Amino acid sequence: MSVAEKLVDYEVLKREPDVVVAELRPFVFANAGVKAIRELMLELAVTGKLTERLHDDDSAAADLDEIAAARQTLAVSLGVRIKTAKQADARTRHADWPCEWATTSVGNLGVFLGGGTPSKQNPAYWEGDIPWVSPKDMKRPYIEDAIDHVSAEGVENSSAKMIPRDSVLMVIRGMILDHSFPVAVSERDLTINQDMKALVLAMPASREFVLLVFQAFKRRVLSLVQRSSHGTCRLPIDDVANLAFPLPPLAEQKRIVSKVDRLMGICDRLESERRETLSLTDRSRRSVLASLTSSRDAAELASSWRRLSDHFEILHDRPETLADLRQTILALAVQGKLVTQDPDEEEIVLPEIKSRHVRPINNDETPFCVPPNWRWYRLGQMAEFLNGDRGKNYPNRSEYVADGIPFINTGHIDPDGTLSQSRMNYITRDKFNTLRSGKIIPGDLVYCLRGATIGKTAVVEPLIEGAVASSLVIIRLSSWLSQRYAYLYLKSPLGMELIKRFDNGSAQPNLGAKSLEEYVVPTPPHAEQHRIVAKVDRLLAQCDRVAEQLRQRQATTEQLLTATIHRILEVAQ
Repeated sequence: MSVAEKLVDYEVLKREPDVVVAELRPFVFANAGVKAIRELMLELAVTGKLTERLHDDDSAAADLDEIAAARQTLAVSLGVRIKTAKQADARTRHADWPCEWATTSVGNLGVFLGGGTPSKQNPAYWEGDIPWVSPKDMKRPYIEDAIDHVSAEGVENSSAKMIPRDSVLMVIRGMILDHSFPVAVSERDLTINQDMKALVLAMPASREFVLLVFQAFKRRVLSLVQRSSHGTCRLPIDDVANLAFPLPPLAEQKRIVSKVDRLMGICDRLESERRETLSLTDRSRRSVLASLTSSRDAAELASSWRRLSDHFEILHDRPETLADLRQTILALAVQGKLVTQDPDEEEIVLPEIKSRHVRPINNDETPFCVPPNWRWYRLGQMAEFLNGDRGKNYPNRSEYVADGIPFINTGHIDPDGTLSQSRMNYITRDKFNTLRSGKIIPGDLVYCLRGATIGKTAVVEPLIEGAVASSLVIIRLSSWLSQRYAYLYLKSPLGMELIKRFDNGSAQPNLGAKSLEEYVVPTPPHAEQHRIVAKVDRLLAQCDRVAEQLRQRQATTEQLLTATIHRILEVAQ
């Protein structure tokens, strides 16, 4: 029996849930694999594919009559007027669910109530014990409490309304609707804010099934979302009210909910297995990589390399795991553990520090020992730093032109350390000539000094001229430090750690050019710098190839999962 047939065979699901786990386990490590499996279970459940019709079930059409009468009574008790949503003939078979089920509309299940916010000017309104539910509370399927609370006086003196327990709460406004539809059931009387609606059910006994259908209909609901010109998302409640809704007999609703609970438990086990496996793999990978950087001699280093090689496919099973390996390669590079040292190569000896702006290096500033013919120097001994012109001539957006002299900002720095030509801004030659500083020449690096992108670095080639924005500094290297080695050093774990050490501690990460002067640099002989760069380039290229292979493998798994889901739905028809 295929996985598709097992999933839609009620008896198999009832007797052998572990078989289902075994059949679906290969898909767990696909991107959103368990999420896709959960969505499949919900779709099968609310379209009647997971339960049998029983002869002693009451008529679903009779339930519709009971709901309609209860809805009228509910409206009177709540003091609201109601209008009947679009109603399909309950006896007409809907294409998506069994003919024995009735079809109604969401709005006919109960009464929609809106929310509001008591005035913040009156502290007494916010000192009560009534949960005031807002979108930030909608992170679980059943709501018993909220972050904020209001008083009965606050509700009475605002547009907020008391929402009875067993109501279905939903977010109808906010950016979260761009990708999610938060929906939950109230477990007690409460109130909501104006970004939400509550569907007070005429038949509260159906609350779990109604919640389940809304979860299954996520994509349909999100297709109704309207977006304003500035990006705000809004869900028209009338459109939600008019959605066709499947209504099995109440007894079958209970069986469906029970079956879904059981299957979601299986998905929870799958998710737990996934987390445990990934956690174990991550710990093992970090341990092996740490043994490389902490090795004390060539023998230990060789042993650690063998461990990594022997278990490479297990330790690096996803594209994102290659990031740790890339950082380890850079760490080994600047520690002198990546290439063999040549004792005949002369170490770089710089003149004694005489500038009062550059301090001698203390022992506690060097985080590791370097090979015998390496030296520690400050970056300020081997480079000068040029800020952009921050005066009255600083270019603004209105002065950008389609073609001219590059004006570089942090957004132009790509992850591979190059400058994007397609996103580049340009200024005129005349504007460029008015700038008094911050002009690049070949061989420079540009380095981001502030914000979320602090530490982003790029070589300026193939550009031969240009100017930098105020968020960047130009690092102009002396002949003692190769451009590529300096770049690898700044992107290495040591370079990243120095950012934390010299960050000024303000709310926005920020460095000054003088802080860069203080950076300590492990400096190999010049010829070795070039060998290190060549070795790193080869290894990182291998990482790129492996990452691409892993992405292709993930895509294949995801395609197989999609095909299996389609097959399941075909078998279920």
